[in-house]
Amino acid sequence: MRFMVATEAETPLGTTHHRRYKEVLEEARFAEEMGFHTWGTSEQHFMSPVSCVSAPEVLYGAVAALTSRIRIRHAIVLLPFAFNHPLRVAERIATLDIVSDGRAELGVGRGNHLTQLAAFGGEAERTRPEMLEAVEIIQKALSQPTFSHQGTLLQIPEVSLCPRPVQQPFPPMFMVATSLESHRHAGQLGIGVLSNDNWMGWDHLRKQSDAYEEGRKACEAEWGAGTRPSTKNFTAFTGYVGNDEAEAIEVGGPIAMSFLGPVLEMFYEPLAEAAPSYAYMKQIRESVGDVIETGDISELVKRTPNVLVGTPEQIIDKIERLEMLGYDDVGFRIDGHTHHGIMEQLERWGKYIIPHFTMPNSVIPKNLAVPGRVG
Repeated sequence: MRFMVATEAETPLGTTHHRRYKEVLEEARFAEEMGFHTWGTSEQHFMSPVSCVSAPEVLYGAVAALTSRIRIRHAIVLLPFAFNHPLRVAERIATLDIVSDGRAELGVGRGNHLTQLAAFGGEAERTRPEMLEAVEIIQKALSQPTFSHQGTLLQIPEVSLCPRPVQQPFPPMFMVATSLESHRHAGQLGIGVLSNDNWMGWDHLRKQSDAYEEGRKACEAEWGAGTRPSTKNFTAFTGYVGNDEAEAIEVGGPIAMSFLGPVLEMFYEPLAEAAPSYAYMKQIRESVGDVIETGDISELVKRTPNVLVGTPEQIIDKIERLEMLGYDDVGFRIDGHTHHGIMEQLERWGKYIIPHFTMPNSVIPKNLAVPGRVG
């Protein structure tokens, strides 16, 4: 099991984006020290103060310079053409791969709210076909000495990408996926998947995992087993390791709940109305509407893997359940705290969660042999 910490540089009221970005860089360096395998953020626009990273490719150069081991993952680059031309994405990821000495990873997606689509002139119903064709172009650009593309949406004459990436055939790629169809597409393309925004519970997550594996079978039938290695990641919206269950619920629970309601009302439900390919997002309200009404944080924590909140033992149990579903990479969004709180959480994950999976032969004390010692 590998561990990713995700941030969107959420900026508390009363401070500046300048100050918050400096803190984010310190957090990335400390995440490496605490044993995290991967650090990442997502491309978002017009979301201040909740998500404040609109140009991750610039921020990543600074993270690469401050670290040496931790992998640097775009936990989403928006691939609709209104945001990013696929050739520019390929050029930027190749450059990041060079300056990080081969630590770059590329997660891609089609976007999750109408405001940014409208501002950039995108259309909701075009996002999926544009994303799928962009993935094909990026793979060609990164892996082939010269290439051309004659697609449904884009035509590219024979060109050669410059610079070339360090990793071959190209840096690991992932598709951010919330629907069963997107999970299946990711598998068919022979890339990894970042299962995201899953509020619909463990049974639905199993369906997502199965859909990805169905796609992988189709990929292997075309390319051969093992020729396109992949990673299956699950990223939770909230991660919080508490000293005890009560503290975890008291501090981490409201962060999860405050994110759930606004996300549904501001982003998912309008998208579901805007285009048939987003209609599945209506199911989220059906699945967790009762929890939103009651505000029952304990029920939310129990029902969904999207909230990794609890004691170390409770979180480890959830991650082991993810492992049983075939997930080999787990991440969580760490925002919602002060900088001091984030650093404390990184330390708790590095002490109590990550070693359980990365050093299984190590003995982690659970009981005090001598009363009165440090517990």
